[in-house]
Amino acid sequence: MEEEYDVMAMSVPDADFYNFDKDRVEASFGENQVWAAYDDYGMPRWYALVHKVVSQEPFKTCISWLDGKKNGYVGSMKKWIDSGYYKTSGCFSIQKRSSNDSLNSFSHRVQWTICEKGLVHIYPRIGNVWALYENWSTSWDISTSVEEMNKYEMVEVLQDFSEEGGVTVVPLVQVPGFITVFRRLPKQRTFPRNELFRFSHQVPSHFLTTQDGENAPEGFLELDPAALPQELLETVVKKPEEEVDDVLEIPNNVATDDETKVKIEWKVTK
Repeated sequence: MEEEYDVMAMSVPDADFYNFDKDRVEASFGENQVWAAYDDYGMPRWYALVHKVVSQEPFKTCISWLDGKKNGYVGSMKKWIDSGYYKTSGCFSIQKRSSNDSLNSFSHRVQWTICEKGLVHIYPRIGNVWALYENWSTSWDISTSVEEMNKYEMVEVLQDFSEEGGVTVVPLVQVPGFITVFRRLPKQRTFPRNELFRFSHQVPSHFLTTQDGENAPEGFLELDPAALPQELLETVVKKPEEEVDDVLEIPNNVATDDETKVKIEWKVTK
């Protein structure tokens, strides 16, 4: 039986430079694509396989949701999944087909492969940006507070995930004076396979160049504000004690808190 979620809405600021919405218009969708969709917390942690684009205007697709709950997890990982937390890396089964006419329920395309058993594989790939659960623990269960769960850190993936080596990442931090511009920290971290559930969701990103605007900080990453937690959707102000060499010099005309807000609404059947 299909479960229908109420229409949800969230207000997010515009990105400082790049327009992420242009990557998720009607013409962006095609057959055999996997798209991430916003969940009931407003983060892109659901996946849908697009079988067919029925029409662009009005927007209508034939999709199958991907289910990650039935693929052999035991012990603490099974408890974590059974408690309602979303799995966003690993193997997923393809559910029955259904129609979807909600363009704004989708965030971004996802890289994927399919194995001989017909399971869809989704893992962190080199160049991806992911949000990690800052306080993640295998002991999380249904009693874990939403406040503890919804604290994140942003990372860039440095190499494709492998069963043996796990996944290596570099932390990202906001550049003072901007909302959605991030820079890499000069340190790496490697997470083994059994910590994949630490990875909450992929965040669409764009590598900035001077083509993105006169004052665009070239070589830095811009992240999609629609996939960022609320605590990061504020202009970062440089603190007096910060080292000058540790931050990028900020141009005068930076984003402000009174910039235009964008409404995102979606209705999802899953």
